Amino acid sequence: MPPKTKREAIVLVWDISESSSQIDADGVSTFEKSKQCLSWIVTRKILSNSKDEIGVVVFGSKETNNTLHDDFNDRYENISVITENLSMATWDILRQVEKIKISTLKKADWIEAILVGIDFLKHSMEGKVFTESKIVILSNFTSEVNSEKDLHVIQNVINSMKINLVAIGPDIGGENEDSQTQSELLIAHLVTDTQGVICSYNEALKQLRFYEKPAKKPQGWHVSLTIGPDIQIPVTGYKMVDSSFNIGWNVQTVDNEPIIKDHGFFKKDETCVENQDIIDGYVFGNSIIPFSAVEKETMTYDSGEKCLNVLQTAPIAECLPKHLFIGDTVHYFVPQPDDEEAAVAFAAVVKALYDLDLAFIVRKVYRNGTIPMLGAMIPKIEDDHYILLFLEIPFKQDNKKVNIPSLRYVKSTEEQISCIDRLITSMDLTNPEIFEEDEEPYAPEKLIDPFKQHVDKCIVMKALHKDSPLPSQPEKFILDLIKPLPVIEERSKDVLEDVKKVFPLEKVDTDKNKKEAAVMFDLGNNPDEAPNINGEIKMELDASMDDLVKSSIDHISTVNPESDFESILKNGVPFVRVCDELQSVIIKLFISCVDDDVKKPLKVLAFLRKHCLDYDPMLYNIWLGFLKDIIIERENHNIWELIIQESLSLITSKESEKSNLTMEEAKLFNEVKKQTPESNKMDEIMDADDLLDMM
Repeated sequence: MPPKTKREAIVLVWDISESSSQIDADGVSTFEKSKQCLSWIVTRKILSNSKDEIGVVVFGSKETNNTLHDDFNDRYENISVITENLSMATWDILRQVEKIKISTLKKADWIEAILVGIDFLKHSMEGKVFTESKIVILSNFTSEVNSEKDLHVIQNVINSMKINLVAIGPDIGGENEDSQTQSELLIAHLVTDTQGVICSYNEALKQLRFYEKPAKKPQGWHVSLTIGPDIQIPVTGYKMVDSSFNIGWNVQTVDNEPIIKDHGFFKKDETCVENQDIIDGYVFGNSIIPFSAVEKETMTYDSGEKCLNVLQTAPIAECLPKHLFIGDTVHYFVPQPDDEEAAVAFAAVVKALYDLDLAFIVRKVYRNGTIPMLGAMIPKIEDDHYILLFLEIPFKQDNKKVNIPSLRYVKSTEEQISCIDRLITSMDLTNPEIFEEDEEPYAPEKLIDPFKQHVDKCIVMKALHKDSPLPSQPEKFILDLIKPLPVIEERSKDVLEDVKKVFPLEKVDTDKNKKEAAVMFDLGNNPDEAPNINGEIKMELDASMDDLVKSSIDHISTVNPESDFESILKNGVPFVRVCDELQSVIIKLFISCVDDDVKKPLKVLAFLRKHCLDYDPMLYNIWLGFLKDIIIERENHNIWELIIQESLSLITSKESEKSNLTMEEAKLFNEVKKQTPESNKMDEIMDADDLLDMM
């Protein structure tokens, strides 16, 4: 009976003779490359919890340890079986591989080594069931072989046992056979005759360096898509995207003794409280409302049995913007297999939705007792495959209202717009010129998670060298995963320099206040230096009282915001940061004003406008749009009229050359749109939650 899951038997045949010490063009010996390939093969099996079983055979060694040599004393010398039998990959096998050093023997017969590997594989597989068997040989194939006559024997055995042969070595198997050695020609012909695979060290390292879990057969969720009271289509849902990455950390003692986890509740006097004397309580305001187990069961919402019920249809473009999609995965639904009637009905539904650009809004309950979920099922037709994509969408209470300042009155220069256009063009990944081997760069289905790769590398290093410190940063090939392509960097280099020029940035010195305090109190470079025993502080002779208190003001209060603003500005804090803080204070003053007494907030607003007039009018103009939205939303139209009467509206080009706003644009900005009957009607049905949000 074949196994339910894929399970391979793999024998790794490794050349460790002195001939493998030759250095390649990249400065690395073939021995180191083959050792790295073999280590990564074993490591991938360990990290993926693979059920495959492996064995290791080395040839070119001083020792001889194989059963064929016991039967034929004059043959199969210098070939050793490292593992006693086939077994799942373990850290012990990996440590054995790491300890193996290059041999001093100059020659090694790889044909005899393959025969030993086949014999080891045959005997180790007895009594076990595998879906595949494989022999992987790693060698540079430079040594001459004495058993060329056995080549046809290997070919017949491999074909009869259905063994997959993989040869990893130098770049061989090409069309130019004149430049290849006898061994390279022999292995190339053997791989071809047995329909095996041959690849170079560089290709193998490129594929093996990243750890990936083997693909598992997805578990489907079987349910009926219910449309109205009479239509039920049997469908199956599968996960299309799963971004979860969890590490299974286990608590265990060094001597592998079991550890029992326990917890308890104790009073202040360290008296233990029994579990039966404890119930859950929920804090609401200053009160604790207790709930017993029976009460909690009573208040639990009964979602009913599992279902996928269609509530309505909705236009995809208008009613389902992408920012409404939540959740951490995407499911795709297809008709249940071997149900032709379901396939016909499902295809008709998908085709109709696709033609009308509509989606289903559905209620999903995964199983009895689980929380119901609201979702959109979007039709997709690709290569005659009809599917419905399920994406979770929020309920009303899940939507968060965010007040974002309007940028309607921000005007960029033609030079800035042109510069960004050129930057976008230079970084365009849709240009086929930058594709390598006809593959799209950063394709989501092929891009490997660098975080997971770094964690796996650290686990491997800690398993092999438990006393060594972990690397401070990921290896270069991991960092290259999220690095821009070299051609992109080259194309955008000049444009990025132009971006720096047209968008100048100001460096913020956050340590300036600390330096000033150190100079004032003459603390020097020694932070541990303390004042003298009398508690007196040595000060500079010209330090005034203002200098003493200037460092103590680090934020703008609502009591005296103008003075605080100037003091913090004198301390060297950038104007943009202080301006942003004063704007927040002004909003608080307007919101907290009583009986429309807005003299103080208007005074502070005029103060801010005056400073922005000299520094950067755009800081004031952009923020004023945000302030206007807050005032109008609270229906304080009289306050907005006072702001206009006091000439505290937008700063136009007439007042400052730094502004690019015209008088007409400012006049249009001052106008307030009147509410429509529909909006008034919506205000009438405003619920308590909306009122609390506004408060």
